[in-house]
Amino acid sequence: MAEQAADTAGVADVRLRELVAYWAGLRGDRAAPPRAALDPAGMLALLPWVALLDVQQDGFQLRLAGTALEAICGRSLTGVRLAQPAVDGIDPDLLDWLRHACHARVPLSLQAVVTTRRGPGRLQAVILPLSSDGESVDKLLCGCVPVGGMRSGGALFRRDDPALALTNVTAITLMV
Repeated sequence: MAEQAADTAGVADVRLRELVAYWAGLRGDRAAPPRAALDPAGMLALLPWVALLDVQQDGFQLRLAGTALEAICGRSLTGVRLAQPAVDGIDPDLLDWLRHACHARVPLSLQAVVTTRRGPGRLQAVILPLSSDGESVDKLLCGCVPVGGMRSGGALFRRDDPALALTNVTAITLMV
């Protein structure tokens, strides 16, 4: 896992920078804000690109996902489990970064090349920890957008597609 520290200048997409700024404003001097502090009205324009994941002992489960993310994936994501790559069809590198954000209690920005049915494309995402008790991360607030020439119109994946294969994944710890 290649990781470096940076401010939000490493986040190219303005929607993701706004999401990080919103999260940082809620965080204050804590490692992570609680889920209860999130107000959808405070991030209304960002909601299509946002997902909320429950942290579970053996993985993650999507509590909710924005309409733009579901449109890209071509299906509802609510309730989808992310735990076992072979079973759940998720790239193991992505699971590693989700776990890292939880254990280190740090916000991350990821960039990756993803193979879709339209060919390769690039995604950028942010992973932002949430903590109800101020100690352990129990939820992750994530934002994900296509970047570069990758179009966001229409489904890029099908339900029966193989695992979401990410390559050239780089991550930076955001200093916010």
